[in-house]
Amino acid sequence: METAITHIMAISILATAPARGRVIPHEGDRLLFNLASLPYISGCAFYYLAQHATIHTMPPLEESDTMDFQERIEKGFQMALRTGVDEIFSISSVLVTMGLKISEQAQGMKFSPFMLHPAVFFRLSRAWIRAKAAGRGVPPRDLWPAKALITTGTDTTIYKDDISFHWGQTPYEFYGSTEAVCMATQNWNKKGMTFFPDAAFWEFIPEEESRRSRKDKKYQPLTVTLNEVQAGKKYELVLTRFYGVPLLRYRIGDIITVTALEDEETDTILPQIIFKARVDEIIKLAGLTELDEKTIWQAISGAGIKYEEWSACKEYDHNQTYLRLYLELKGNEESPEIEGMIDEQLRIVDKDYRDLYDLLKLQPVRVTALSPGTFQRYYDQKRKEGADLAHLKPPHVNAPEATIQQLLQLSQQDRR
Repeated sequence: METAITHIMAISILATAPARGRVIPHEGDRLLFNLASLPYISGCAFYYLAQHATIHTMPPLEESDTMDFQERIEKGFQMALRTGVDEIFSISSVLVTMGLKISEQAQGMKFSPFMLHPAVFFRLSRAWIRAKAAGRGVPPRDLWPAKALITTGTDTTIYKDDISFHWGQTPYEFYGSTEAVCMATQNWNKKGMTFFPDAAFWEFIPEEESRRSRKDKKYQPLTVTLNEVQAGKKYELVLTRFYGVPLLRYRIGDIITVTALEDEETDTILPQIIFKARVDEIIKLAGLTELDEKTIWQAISGAGIKYEEWSACKEYDHNQTYLRLYLELKGNEESPEIEGMIDEQLRIVDKDYRDLYDLLKLQPVRVTALSPGTFQRYYDQKRKEGADLAHLKPPHVNAPEATIQQLLQLSQQDRR
C-alpha cells in the first residue's frame, strides 16, 4: 500500500501539471471519487492514502462503500456544489455517464432549501447564465473547473472527446489492476503510458507467442523484458509482484501495444504503451480478423449511433461466423441500417476486417435492438441479487449465454 499511494501521488502530480516543473496539487484538495470503493483495491488504496495525506474525498470513503453507483453520484454532486472540486478520479465511461446525469440534474433541479446555501446558489447561477448565453445545457465544466480528470479503463480513447466536452479538459489516463494496483501512467503531456518500474517485474509475451499458447495449453511461451520490446508490437503482459502478493510470472490477461521506445517531449527514455484488449475479450471471425472491445467501440462511435449500452458476441450460422451486437438505442434507426453503418466503420478502423470484406465479400455484422431501459433493468436486478461491482453490468465482449438471454428477457418486459 505504501508503494501504491506513492504511485497515486505521482499520478496526481503529473495529471495536474500543465507543463514540466509546474506542480499544482495542494494539501486538502477535494477529490470526486468514482472508482470502486472498499473493499476493492482502489478503495483500499485511497482509504490508506487518506491516512497519510490531507485529502477530502466526495463522498467520504467511509460512506461511499455503503452506497451504490447512483447514490454516490447524487451525494458527490451535492457535496461538490457546496465546496467545488479539485481532482476527479473515475472510470472513463463513468465520467461520460456522470456528465450526462449532472447536466440533466442541473437543468431539472427544482427550488429547495439546499439551493439557498450561498455557495450552491452562486455556483448554479453562474452555470445557468453561461449555459443560457451559449444556448446549451449545463455541463459539469460550468460548475467545476477541476485541476485534473484522472481516468482509468479500456475506453478512455473512445470517450476522450465526450469527456473533454462535458468536463472542459483532456482526461489523464493511468493503467491499473487488482493484481498490481497502479501499473503504468501518462506523463504531463497526456500521451503514452510508462510502466512503474517498482510496481512489479514486467515480462511481455509477443503476440504470436500468446496466440500459440492459447491454442496449445501445453506450450510454454517465450517472453521478453522491458528493454527488449519493439515499437509497434503487441504483447501479453506478465508480472511478478515485489510486495507480499504471491504472483509469480502471472498472466493477468491484458494485451498492450508499445507505441514508442521513448517520449522526447518529456525526456522519458522508457517504452510508451497503451492498453489494447483482454485476451478473453476478442472475437475471431473467419480466421482472418480479431475484434476487441476498443475496435468495436470505435466502430459504434464512428457510425454516430445514439445508444445507451451494448454487448457483443460471436454467432454461428451455417458454418459462418458473425458479430452479433445487442444495442440499446436512443434513436429511431433500423437494425439493417445500423448493421451497414457499423460494418463500414469496422472496415475503416481495422485492416484485417477490411481484408475479410475484400476477400469474402462478407458483412458479418448483425444487430439486435434492445428496448429502452434494458441495461438499467439488468443493473437493478443484479444489485437486488447482491452482485459485486464487477458484475453489475454485462461484459461488452463475449458475455455468457445466460447473460445474453437475461438481456433479451428484460428487453421483452418493455414490449409487453
